[in-house]
Amino acid sequence: MMTATPPAGWKGFVLVLIAYALICSIALGFDLFTDRSFGAVMLSVLPISVLALGCLVVGPWLRGERKRFALQAWFIGALQILIVSTGFSLLGADQAKTGEVVFTYAAMIMALPSSLVLPLVAIAVEPLLGGNVIVRIVSAWVVCVAMGWLEWKALGWGYGVISTART
Repeated sequence: MMTATPPAGWKGFVLVLIAYALICSIALGFDLFTDRSFGAVMLSVLPISVLALGCLVVGPWLRGERKRFALQAWFIGALQILIVSTGFSLLGADQAKTGEVVFTYAAMIMALPSSLVLPLVAIAVEPLLGGNVIVRIVSAWVVCVAMGWLEWKALGWGYGVISTART
């Protein structure tokens, strides 16, 4: 009887997903057992963004399936940031304004240093977005994901240049 072995990098991918889930679960548990303000859930996006940044920076240097798993783990972290930020913003206008800075920082952290272009884009696009906080959060997320993808491509290109120069 043959058993199929999981592809390389599967363990790391699962560990990152478990870390994402643990961060959110601990924050949600803390909020439910204390004041139910969901402030810990709001702040949980910061460690998630740091973990996603690790996947983004390390991923292009990996090979094969590990590279794909790293990109998927980064995108799942980015998606989790969007879901938490949108959900928190739907609690009301005060919560949305309070969380906007934290969520913008989290979106920027997940794609550093390329996401530092966000303030320039925000200045140009702000008149089109109006005063809607949710639209601003989603727009910042889209810009940071696009910049993260470009960073992924640039790091992959750099890895290709370095690996061919060594041989």
